Amino acid sequence: MTISAKIVGGENLKAKAKFVLTTKGMSILQKANIANAKQFADLVRTAIPQDPESHRGAHLVDTLEQTSVPPTGAQVSIGTAAVPYPLHLETGHRARDGSHVPAKAYWFPAKRVVQKGSRARTLRSYRAAIKAQLAINADGGGGS
Repeated sequence: MTISAKIVGGENLKAKAKFVLTTKGMSILQKANIANAKQFADLVRTAIPQDPESHRGAHLVDTLEQTSVPPTGAQVSIGTAAVPYPLHLETGHRARDGSHVPAKAYWFPAKRVVQKGSRARTLRSYRAAIKAQLAINADGGGGS
């Protein structure tokens, strides 16, 4: 099972951006989204619980990937078929003997930490992209 973070309302933003912006504006948005995804991935990478004694092969931290989603998106995902995302670590669980094992959350706390800054960066980049488009239109470079 793979878990991914998604921007709520991203489809609407993408449709509006495609209607209004040129490739320069799209690249401004894409750079901001890649920076947001990198910040989130770096924070998750440092927070993932690891067992340094384990030598069984792949670790969960090795499955963390950041990919680009055209035209302006970026995505962070974790987990593969061989190393699935352990939701029981994120939320806590009961052991087989009935004792409570506390949560070692890393995905959702990292999301909360970067959420406000990511929104601000996205909004700044959206405004910069619109200003770049207006500058092109003012120079007679075409537009809508």
